[in-house]
Amino acid sequence: NVLGQIETEKRIEFELREGYEAYELAQFRENGLLVYCHEEKSVAGNLTWKVDHYSTDLDVIDSKEFTISDDYRLNKSKEDGIYLYLFFVSKRKEYLLTRINSQTLEMKQVYGELPKKSYAGTIAVIDDNVFVDCISKTIKTLKIINVESGGDQDVELKVEGFKPTMISVENFQVDEDSKELYVFMNARFKKTYQLYVLRFDETGKLQEEFNLTEDSPMTFSSISGSFLAEGEYMFTGTFSEKSASSSEGIFICKTTNGKKDFLKFYKFLEFEEFLNYLPQKQQDKIERKKGRKEARGKELKLSYLMASHNVRYMDGKYIYIGEAYYPTYRTETRTTFVNGVATTTTYQVFDGFYYTHATIAAFDLEGEKLWDKTFEMRPGYKPFSPIRFIRVTETNPTELGLMFTSYGSLKSKAINTDGEVINDRTLDMIETGNEDDKVKFTFSNLTFWYDNYFLAHGNQTIKNLEEKEERGKRKRRVYFINKISYSF
Repeated sequence: NVLGQIETEKRIEFELREGYEAYELAQFRENGLLVYCHEEKSVAGNLTWKVDHYSTDLDVIDSKEFTISDDYRLNKSKEDGIYLYLFFVSKRKEYLLTRINSQTLEMKQVYGELPKKSYAGTIAVIDDNVFVDCISKTIKTLKIINVESGGDQDVELKVEGFKPTMISVENFQVDEDSKELYVFMNARFKKTYQLYVLRFDETGKLQEEFNLTEDSPMTFSSISGSFLAEGEYMFTGTFSEKSASSSEGIFICKTTNGKKDFLKFYKFLEFEEFLNYLPQKQQDKIERKKGRKEARGKELKLSYLMASHNVRYMDGKYIYIGEAYYPTYRTETRTTFVNGVATTTTYQVFDGFYYTHATIAAFDLEGEKLWDKTFEMRPGYKPFSPIRFIRVTETNPTELGLMFTSYGSLKSKAINTDGEVINDRTLDMIETGNEDDKVKFTFSNLTFWYDNYFLAHGNQTIKNLEEKEERGKRKRRVYFINKISYSF
């Protein structure tokens, strides 16, 4: 299927419920990709995992199986340029870190224990060190596991003057350019929150700690950092006047050696196109509400969370990209019987983050906003932790290429550093390659692979229009991978 410069080159699919389940992939640029899954059922207390190495033509090169105790659950996965890391945790709070070489499938495993009564939050990798954010009620710990030596060490995450119960980890991020780990911590004091930046080197040694919210009237509710040059960093995210769990706008802050060069705040409604993703009727309704508030001397506040990308410096401007989302909940009921009497209770259960739109904005060297663009994006599923769906490439020194999925289609935009949309394309990318198939349901993700190739992958329910021997069942559930080539 060709549309302009977009082409679906190849598709592979795996029948679900055919012995294996929980398919995932990790991509390694020109070295192909790894597809991993586990058997549906454990045998004698052990569960077998399978890892397949695929070439860039989506042909199987090699396959490997390993068996672990079914007491272990896959907690987190991560890949760097060479390895896939699978971090398993048991009910007894023991961990098993498995590192798999993407080219040879050679495997290294490290066993250890999490700090008492803690759970693993996020994992990050720098060279041979794997960093695990371990959280408990009484202490926040950075566990550092060295895969080569098999040893680990614990570093307490703390902020001077605050008890462990007063601090929470806001974000945990590796900067690929500077090979540093950023830990952002919110410290609660009375009714206010202070956000501290902790920078660690690749061995886990603390390099710098400073309070980013010092002398600021706002509370930061999300944050990410970017290395600019020696001693220079850019921090962006969302803020609100009081709450660390909601947000009213976006901040941008540049620091040099821990001192703030500028810190600027922009309310969502200060972005000219922020509501553009909504139908005109809803936009008009919000504008009327805004007008009524202003007539009473008040201000309308919109609350979104933003998954912020690393800030890019292009053409003398700082370019910010953020993806807006909000938490969703579902209602569940539970019925219990006491002495033959039924009691039904209703409660709310977190049901993932729903993404709605994205904003791209340019700022000058003093943090003043130059322009902004907003566009709708509705990925096929709701993640349970914030992620960035948009794949960004710098197509030339003055132009960005953006690719993302929305409503089951692949969308691409090229935007220059003056805020002009150079091109805007859509491809119905969730095709099966067979005209007799009708796609009933798709949940998909899009990942940049290498050069100008992307991978669309996820679960799909497909209904054949008629029974055909070579296509198998009339209705089937599959995990699919589409290889897509694209040139901006």
